[in-house]
Amino acid sequence: TYDILALNPFNSTRKRMSVIVSKRKSDEDGGGEDQEQYILLMKGADNVIFDRMDLSSNPTQQEKEKEMMETQLLRYAWAGLRTLVMSKRVVTHQEYREWKSQYDAAACLPGNERVLALADVAELIEKDVALVGASAIEDELQDGVPDTIQTLRDAGIRIWVATGDKVETAINISLAAKLIDSSMLQVKLTAENQKELLDIIDATLSLLKTAIKTKVSPDHLKIQSDSETNEKIVTPTSEDGKGQPLSEKEKARPLPKKYVADCMSIILSGKALENLLKEQKGDESTEEKFLELANACKVVVACRVSPAQKSLLVKMVGKPRIKDKESPVTLAIGDGANDVPMIQEARVGVGISGNEGLQAANSADFSIAQFRFLKKLLLVHGRWNYRRNSNLVIYVTYSWMVQTFLLYFYLPYSRVV
Repeated sequence: TYDILALNPFNSTRKRMSVIVSKRKSDEDGGGEDQEQYILLMKGADNVIFDRMDLSSNPTQQEKEKEMMETQLLRYAWAGLRTLVMSKRVVTHQEYREWKSQYDAAACLPGNERVLALADVAELIEKDVALVGASAIEDELQDGVPDTIQTLRDAGIRIWVATGDKVETAINISLAAKLIDSSMLQVKLTAENQKELLDIIDATLSLLKTAIKTKVSPDHLKIQSDSETNEKIVTPTSEDGKGQPLSEKEKARPLPKKYVADCMSIILSGKALENLLKEQKGDESTEEKFLELANACKVVVACRVSPAQKSLLVKMVGKPRIKDKESPVTLAIGDGANDVPMIQEARVGVGISGNEGLQAANSADFSIAQFRFLKKLLLVHGRWNYRRNSNLVIYVTYSWMVQTFLLYFYLPYSRVV
């Protein structure tokens, strides 16, 4: 049997949880404290677990197991399944006693200090683990999601997706929800180096400008590097895909700017986003470049992002800018506790009450039961509310005008003058 000795809880920042258990031996086995075995059991996101693997002992075998696990997780992700990786480690008696004393001391701290201290203490023991296995579950879309998304797009609303899933899982779900389709040119910003990210963004912006100037779909453009200056050069190719220059007939084809945007989508990872946001490792210029590219695309799918990054994304989009005539109005919708910062940052927050709990619904301006109700909330009730507020403003304005005019009209006949 096993006894749970300590619990390091899950949160969206750590992206993992762990327990320390003691394996108790029966009397027939001659059990005693010296014969007890302490085991760390941990589960979490694949990238978090892989970073904490023990590659020092038998590295060849560990690397082989890691590659096999990554291959299987990739298959699960492309099937649209949400994955979780399990691992374990045997902890010595001395290491456990030293760690437990720090754990008990952190648990006695007040308020928010306790949460931060417990997270720091958990880092000390959540290391050098060995892979055990992985699980994958299906997270089906609610009814009416694709139709709702298409209706909101027809109304001129730009849709971004921020999720904690793997890149492949997010792409598969986006395809199922008809956010993106197979004909789109997917710009993947998954590099961890800031310079490489900026090179990709600059090349893609150049591609978009060339597509509009030469009236060519982005699918028929190619990016080349100058051998001397290493500068990215975008050149159009013919529709047969053989790399020949465009004919005059092909160049004369009309291609509006909206069509170019409809051909593009951005797939963004959490680590890449960290290098682009001004509040994290980026600066104002990198954030502006990313936003310029994002505004030129039909959809942005951000994967493996933390709740704080979701909030920063909403803040970045809704920030007023001098060159924009009007500041964008942001609406955030979510169903879990990790969506609360994003919902509270947006101008309008919508929470979905369901299996994920009521944290999002309790923190939002509006609460709905299913995603498909967002269509009626925005396009019916939102329109009615807009008309009511407009009538109220007009009524207040004209009523005060009439009252003020009457005062000035009868002022000559009063005894005050």
